[in-house]
Amino acid sequence: MRNTDRDAIREHLPLVLFTLLAQAGIGLWLAALVLGAGPGPARAAGAGAVLLTALGLGTAFLHLGRPLGAHRALANLKSSWLSRECLLLGGFLVLGAVRAALAEAGIRSGPLDWAGLLVGVLGLVSMASLYGQAAMPAWRPAHTHLSFHTAAVAMGAEALALVAAGSSSGAVLVPAAMALAAGAVTVQLVGSGLHLARTGATRTLAAGLVLTAAGGVGGPVLALGVPGLATGWLVLAAALLAAGQGLLRYAHYAAGVHAMATGWADIPYRPRRRAAGPR
Repeated sequence: MRNTDRDAIREHLPLVLFTLLAQAGIGLWLAALVLGAGPGPARAAGAGAVLLTALGLGTAFLHLGRPLGAHRALANLKSSWLSRECLLLGGFLVLGAVRAALAEAGIRSGPLDWAGLLVGVLGLVSMASLYGQAAMPAWRPAHTHLSFHTAAVAMGAEALALVAAGSSSGAVLVPAAMALAAGAVTVQLVGSGLHLARTGATRTLAAGLVLTAAGGVGGPVLALGVPGLATGWLVLAAALLAAGQGLLRYAHYAAGVHAMATGWADIPYRPRRRAAGPR
């Protein structure tokens, strides 16, 4: 491996892990709530969502030049999607921790569940909107939102299937969770495949698409066709999906070059028009 490749991996890996872990946590919360998980699976899903989001925020610190100055990211909520992202993901983490504490005490937290979902979804929107502000053809807002949101739903749904398969009361959720994952991945592949191919058809991208399809469509098809499928197959499907999403996300960051860079002049790119102001 060349030194430039190693440098690129070191640069992008924290962002890949941060975005995917946080999205999986929010997606797990969403899937459990939308699919009506029972008390046991819902409790486990809530704890899993908190853990995944906390790990994601932890890896984000690895990307900072001065981790001790991370609190400054909240300084510009009025105009910065980065500040909003940090606030909303932090709020989601706090709501998840409070929900977990209430669950331990045997207290129902219905309104808190929906509040957490709202904050988490707004966090996803902020995360994707941050890249839509950049003048990069690979980071167009529509594509970035589609990629980030479908990844969250797919990974969260397969995580819920794993959580549900571990309890007798939650086994009934497995087919619905895997079907939700398959639907999200199908939308992602159909909506993003052409765009991603046009912005850099690399081996990394191709491998990501194949692994995502295998884990996010092949896994659910197998699970739905074989009732009572062993949990090991669900783990394999989730691992393939996670690996595929990781490669796609790495390709997303690696393709973040300006449209005027060498070899990119043929990519249609229309920057947003800004309102005229005083000169």
